Amino acid sequence: MNRLAVLGLLCLSGCSAEHLVALDLRTDLVVLEEIDQFTIFLDEVEVARGGLEDGDYAAGVRIAELDRVVQGPHRVRVEVSFQGTRVATQVLAVQVTGPQVFTVLITRDCRGVDCGAGPLARACLGAMCVEPECTPETPEACPEAECAADADCGSELACVAAICQEGRCLATDDGSCGPSAFCDPDFGCRATRDVPTVPLEVLVSNTPDRAAPSPLQNARLSGEVFIFVPDQPHLAEVRFRLDQRPLGLDPQVVRAPPWDLSPPGPSGEPTPLDTSLLWDGFHSFHVEVDHHTGGDASLSGTFTVAGAREGFFWSTSQQRTELAPLDGATVTGDVYVVWAPGPRDDVTEVELFLDDPGFTGPPTGTEQRAPYDLLGTDDGPYAFPRRLETDMLAPTEHEVTARVSRESGAEVVSATFTVAR
Repeated sequence: MNRLAVLGLLCLSGCSAEHLVALDLRTDLVVLEEIDQFTIFLDEVEVARGGLEDGDYAAGVRIAELDRVVQGPHRVRVEVSFQGTRVATQVLAVQVTGPQVFTVLITRDCRGVDCGAGPLARACLGAMCVEPECTPETPEACPEAECAADADCGSELACVAAICQEGRCLATDDGSCGPSAFCDPDFGCRATRDVPTVPLEVLVSNTPDRAAPSPLQNARLSGEVFIFVPDQPHLAEVRFRLDQRPLGLDPQVVRAPPWDLSPPGPSGEPTPLDTSLLWDGFHSFHVEVDHHTGGDASLSGTFTVAGAREGFFWSTSQQRTELAPLDGATVTGDVYVVWAPGPRDDVTEVELFLDDPGFTGPPTGTEQRAPYDLLGTDDGPYAFPRRLETDMLAPTEHEVTARVSRESGAEVVSATFTVAR
């Protein structure tokens, strides 16, 4: 089952109602033969894309989990494609009231059906355009059902097992074509394509020979580590991203083994990722792979850097790499300022202030988990940190303050820095 955890549209500062929304794809298009990738848009913003894997798509397969979706009405658009060409699109108008699962039903008779684009696009059902409120969860908003039971559906092809799902007839494979073929509901048994089926893994090791690796997902890292994708047949390209959404900044691209996150040294030796250059706390990764045979896959997840850094730090990088202590520093240009909590992992909220040690005004940023950015993060789906434009500050000494809430109590910490021209 292809499970891709992604970040949905973030709740704006001050919102309290945000929920996990899962999407299950149900289709009778043949996965890996007619469709091999999905793309998800939430309110016309792309929030997820990934490769499809084998599964019982007639019953429904989880393709995405959108985290922190704001409560209220939303439009979800799902496109399925094959080798980069769009095959079909479905649109859902949903009402998010809590943690929910929505079913995306894409039937093969909706291939090539154009139901419009943008916020006025309609859904497709039975080769016809219908209102997007028509979903498997809201059948009362749909036209009359095509079927009520499997017996109401049929096919002239021997390999097709026609079933009734959500009032629509779906053509499924009865398995009679054998292990090296599949049932094409339009033509019958056909030979399968040579698509790799090796599961995608992202591993981490503490040694340059990549010995004793373990999954990067949910790992707790410190010091120097080696992150890589193990070799597999027909692998052509691997694209790594750290702390970026799939459409974020340019990825690290590798086109030959070994498939390492960090570029090799001058003599080709593996080079480690120095986690001391990353902020302490949660980090995200996203990996995409392409195969010479046309198949592709992607995997997203998170890991934690367990460092002992404590206090205010600054960096010129949006990824907050090569952090330097802020207290007593002289800075110029655009910088990113973060507060690090130290080894204690009990912070519940941090309010950050610039030149307001008495807390007389609103905070410049309010953060519930690391990294604790002075100016918070963008309101868009990718949550990039906001930069501090020091050219807008007077060329003198300034003070930043953090009002920290911990499970063990509250504390106030501060640092001073000087802006130079």
